[in-house]
Amino acid sequence: MGISRRRSWLTALMLSAIITGAGSMAGPVSAAPFKFNAGAWLDVAGAVDDVFPFINSASRVIAGPNALSYNGKLTVLLLGSDWRPNSGERLDTIMVMSIDSSKRIKAVSIPRDSARIPIYTGGTYNGKINGMFKYFKAQAGGSRNGGLDRFRLEVEYLLGINIDYLAYVRFSGFDALVDRVDHVTVNIPYELRDPSFIDKPGWPTGAKFLAGSSQLGGGNEPRCYGGYPKPVTNWGPVMNCHRAIVYVRSRHGKLVGCCGNSDYKRAARQQKFVYEAIHRVTGEYNSSIVSGLRQTANNNSASIYTTIPASSDLELWNKLRNSNFSSSSDSKVFAPPTYAHHIGGTSSNELNLTAIRNLCNSWFDDN
Repeated sequence: MGISRRRSWLTALMLSAIITGAGSMAGPVSAAPFKFNAGAWLDVAGAVDDVFPFINSASRVIAGPNALSYNGKLTVLLLGSDWRPNSGERLDTIMVMSIDSSKRIKAVSIPRDSARIPIYTGGTYNGKINGMFKYFKAQAGGSRNGGLDRFRLEVEYLLGINIDYLAYVRFSGFDALVDRVDHVTVNIPYELRDPSFIDKPGWPTGAKFLAGSSQLGGGNEPRCYGGYPKPVTNWGPVMNCHRAIVYVRSRHGKLVGCCGNSDYKRAARQQKFVYEAIHRVTGEYNSSIVSGLRQTANNNSASIYTTIPASSDLELWNKLRNSNFSSSSDSKVFAPPTYAHHIGGTSSNELNLTAIRNLCNSWFDDN
């Protein structure tokens, strides 16, 4: 589309909200083996324009070389990676967020355990969706950016929508960005107790977040730990965690007075955190913070990447300023029974394509 693929400060901050993983910062990633039936799959890069003519620049509204490019609604694919040194990599957070002309934000999350994903050229990816990027990266000759763009095309096809840009972040990028803005204030509706989370290898497991308004920080915050052994009876010296990365990655334990914690619960927390991060920058700061966030993103190029042009920072800031988002009416996690069903004998779910495409067409259609 003729747009420089550099890191945009605001998208980078949005990214910082969505990091998630297997519930622990420690230990290797053991990605489950997958089976792939590509059918007519040959050269995705060469076939893209034929299969998806709507991604061509001619169908976009481009006001100038440094402007954002979108029709009607600006839609971004937000991806959180659980990459660790000497280990594998999975995209355990897959979120689509869009803002329309009335400044209303909508968000959906695709659970990492979703499987049997249809491929736009034909065939089915039978493994979990969080492993698809690794496959596409290999097909792109080891190119991270090429693999991410192929993954974006698949999410477009899966949901039946246009996605204008993508953004990707790893753990260290998350911590650095949240540190740059000092903190993000969130309202925690129920006390969260996760006895399994490992925030630092060799430390006791467990993390707890008290209910109420809380200022969550980045890598400069004290590490969180609770009691040992499980089940937790003594929560140790860190009684109330303030590390944002733990809050958006926790998936075990319980929400006191509510229900059990889960992948679906953390996906909903991630959506709300993204909005609060946007609010923190566009509402409580001003445009002078642009240069600092951009510098942080550029200094962490291995862990932060987006296709939004950096030169559009101010335009994006103005578009997102005074935006609105309701977690009860503007967000969905594609969980059973409405949006997916369990695949017997596995830990995976198969998405209900009719249900998710109908919703996404209503929420993200460009018209």
